[in-house]
Order: sequence, then structure tokens, then C-alpha cells
Amino acid sequence: MPSGSTVTAPAGAPVVVDGEKKLTKFSWDEISKHNKETDCWLVVKGNVYDVTTWVNKHPGGRIILNGAGRESTAMFMSYHPQKVYPMLSKYQIGIVDNYSSYYQWDATDFYPVLKSRVEKKISELNLTGESPVLYFKTFLVLVSWMFFYYLSMISGHIWAAIPLGVVHAQIGINIAHDGAHGSYSKNKTIKKIMHYGMDYMGGCSVVWQHQHNVGHHPNCNKHGNGQHASKHDNYDPDASSGAPWVRITPNQPWRPFHHYQHIYIWFLTLLMGMKWFANDIRAFFFRRKYLSFEFYQTNNTDWWVQVCTKIAFLTYAMFIPASLHPFSVWFPMFLLMTSTVSYMFVLMFSVNHLTENTVYPNESDFPEPRDWAMYQVRTTSNFATNSLFWTWFSGSLNHQIEHHLFPGLTHTYLPYIQPIVKQTCLEYNLPYKDFPSYWDAFASYYYHIKKWGQTPPVKKTK
Repeated sequence: MPSGSTVTAPAGAPVVVDGEKKLTKFSWDEISKHNKETDCWLVVKGNVYDVTTWVNKHPGGRIILNGAGRESTAMFMSYHPQKVYPMLSKYQIGIVDNYSSYYQWDATDFYPVLKSRVEKKISELNLTGESPVLYFKTFLVLVSWMFFYYLSMISGHIWAAIPLGVVHAQIGINIAHDGAHGSYSKNKTIKKIMHYGMDYMGGCSVVWQHQHNVGHHPNCNKHGNGQHASKHDNYDPDASSGAPWVRITPNQPWRPFHHYQHIYIWFLTLLMGMKWFANDIRAFFFRRKYLSFEFYQTNNTDWWVQVCTKIAFLTYAMFIPASLHPFSVWFPMFLLMTSTVSYMFVLMFSVNHLTENTVYPNESDFPEPRDWAMYQVRTTSNFATNSLFWTWFSGSLNHQIEHHLFPGLTHTYLPYIQPIVKQTCLEYNLPYKDFPSYWDAFASYYYHIKKWGQTPPVKKTK
């Protein structure tokens, strides 16, 4: 079905496809009810699929629930090889009533061409199995965490809380990020363990998946808010992160105090770690949604994982050091660790999208074709792709363009496909943005923050 097409038959009425197959039209209200493991519907390009019988067999595990009961075209296309696309047809039960999309899914052949080339390279290099490098990185990160934890929280060396924070953030960047995308391992047991990666470090995997997999990736840099978001028209929550205190995109309202945001943002960043911790508790246990992104129906395991890991975080981050050291020692260590984690996350993820050369889609003034994959390239930038250190340290976030186009690929494999992605972008006249170093990307991020703090929004004249 072409993107943006509209069907005029009343909801629930049967329609005919190719003169043969009768399908039912469903409203978004009806589709949104089917958001659980035992009742899972997906919407791909306006077609409705009941994949309930496939959920427990899904090679990607429970990540399939990210698309349950909602628009899931971008997630389906980006995570699956093209040979899987035709397999959906046997699960189709209908179409969406009056379906429309901000993006045009079949506007160009850029993504099919790129996927064909990348899938060929993946097959040639056999990049479909386990990554020994990722397992080795995991081992080093966890051993380092135990070492610095002992040095700081047990032995009382306050300065050691800073490297502990760095390594704690590495759990999220190098391990849990892949776990949330279902790309850490092909082994179902390992995949399930890593699915809860963010929980082990004090976060919430359910909240992260709705913020990151459902919100950010399909709608990168796209403006929106909770008032206009819906099951089929979502937005990137990261594009309004820190609002109203900071203005990070031109689509946000400007306030006079934003004039100084390039100064005070660094103090706000110190508190982000604990803000995430508190917001995750509120979202999972009380609101049952992240901002306007309603959760898929979680199970008892999800609930107990959240309870146990939140208690575990408070135990190892506060209760144990508090039992061993006076307040003047354990509290500064706690602040140093959580603040370092905050800086690590903000400064690793922000420089990929909030820079001077990326774009910020909105509802009115972006020209067609609104090709989804092309927009991923336009809203994203890389940095230091030739640096082994930054590729290792950033969990390949320095290959962010590749990651957004192929989020299901283990991060250690992204450098192998980078030349193909870059060449294909150039062939299609897409600006492939790659900062020479991390510090160039950071400088662009800083000037981006300063620019949108000092420039009031331009009022359009009719």
C-alpha cells in the first residue's frame, strides 16, 4: 500500500485486495488493544498482521512486542532482512482505516538497494553469528566494574567513583544498548538476559525500549509532544529532552532563559542519571507509559525484574557504601558515580543527532519525498569512524548512521558495513556526515545548543 494513501470504506467493513482476498478495516483504537504476548498485532505500511502465533518463535525474542498494537513499519523494515518481508502476508487480517503516515515508505529505492548491498556483505563475512569481540568487551567491562567498585564503594577511595561511573555507563553503552535492540546474541537465553541489560545498571528496559526503540529510532529528531502523539503518529522524545529548561531543536518554543542554556546545561546534566532513575520508577509502576508512549502489556517477570533491580541498585550504590563509610565519604562517591554516568550517556548519544549539520523534521515544512531511510541519514551524524578507540569506547555509536539504518546488527559489526553505507549515500546525493574526531562532534553539539538558545523561533508570515 503506498504511503499516505487513504481508504474511504467504513471501519470494520470488508475490502477486496487484487479482486480476491477480503480484508477487514480496523481503527487504531481497536488495533491498540492487541499489545501483548498472547494477542499481538502489528501495522506495517497500513496493513494489519496478527502475529500472535509467531511471538514465542520470533528469533529476535520479545523485541517483537515493541511494535505490538501500534505503527511498526520502521521497526519491521530496519530489523529484518528483505527475504523476511514476504513472510508477513500469511498473517495479514486487514488494513488500517484511513491509514496515513508522515513518512513515505516506498518513495525511493535507496533503502532496498542499500539493504541488498549490506546483506550481501554480511553474508560474505558471516556476520550473522555471535561476536567474540562483544563477549570479550563484556568480560572486560564487568571485571573493571568490580575492580573500581571495590576501590571506591568498599575501600572508600572517593576519586575511584569517577572511573566506576565511566565503566557503569559502559554497561549501558557497550552491553545493554545491544541487549535492548535484540542484537547482543542469537542465543535465545543470552538474548533474554541481555534484554534486561538496562535494569542491571539501575534503569528500566521497558521504559528504554519505548523511549529508544519505539520513539527515537523510528522518528529520529521528529518534533512532537504528548498532545498530538498517537499509535500511528509518534515523535522522537529525545528531540525534546530537557524541555522546557533547554531548547535543543528549532521546533521547540523559545524562552528568554534559553539564552544561557549553553552555560547551565552542564549543571543540569549532573542530575540526569537520578532523574532517569526516578522517572523510570514513575513510568513503569504508576503511569504505565513513557510520556505518551503506552507500554505493551508487561508480565510478572518484567515486574519482578524491576523490583529486584531497583532494590539492587540502591543497595550497591547507596546502602553498602553507607554501611561502610561516613556520609562525607559515601555520598560524594554516589554523586560522582551517578554524575559521571549522566555525562557519559548525554555526551555519547547527543553528538550523533544534536549537531549543526543534522535536520529536525516537523509536520509542515519538510519537502517530499519523505523517505524514512533517507531521513535517518539526514538526522544523524558519525564521528571518528577511523578510530579504534572511539569505536570500542562508544560501543560503535560513532557509526550512528549505520546503527540507525541497521539497528538489529551487533555493534561490533557496524564498521564492516560503513564503506557500503557511505558510498550508497553519496550515490543518492545524501549528505553523509562524519566528523573527523569526537571533539569536532562535541564542538558542533556545543554550538548547536548555543545557537538554539540565542535564536528565537522565526515567525512564519502568510
